[in-house]
Amino acid sequence: ASQHWKARYEEEEFERQRSFLGVSSSAAIGWAGQPNYAAAKAGVLGLTRNCAQELERYNVRVNSLWPEAYTRMYKSIPEEYQPDGMTDETHGPQLVAPLPAFLASEEATDITGCTVGLGSGELSFISDPDRERKIIKEVPADTKTGGWTPEQIADS
Repeated sequence: ASQHWKARYEEEEFERQRSFLGVSSSAAIGWAGQPNYAAAKAGVLGLTRNCAQELERYNVRVNSLWPEAYTRMYKSIPEEYQPDGMTDETHGPQLVAPLPAFLASEEATDITGCTVGLGSGELSFISDPDRERKIIKEVPADTKTGGWTPEQIADS
């Protein structure tokens, strides 16, 4: 898709933004018994962030949809791990449909690189991985050693 939009932009500059949605799920934060699925979904979010950075210059928005709906997949999760009170009536996939419609609309101009969730009545903005804090140690330029030691990391 990236190559397509780049080529289209180079042929003719867009009069309006184009939009691309990646789809992930709350499984990206991890579910018991499904680490492979969680890793794949987290990968979609990383790909979305990177594509948003790459395609912004070509007037293309890239966002991730994080739908939370009671589907056949939820039904396959052992009952003790299923969220309480989730039913097709209260959390059906039909309740997620307004979100991709919004993200693809002109109303979402300049919203890019975001992960937005919708499930039942809950609209969420999912934070991206980022450093919470940094501790900096001066490392001499003329040495191949001098970085952190395990003891210094423990002290810090």
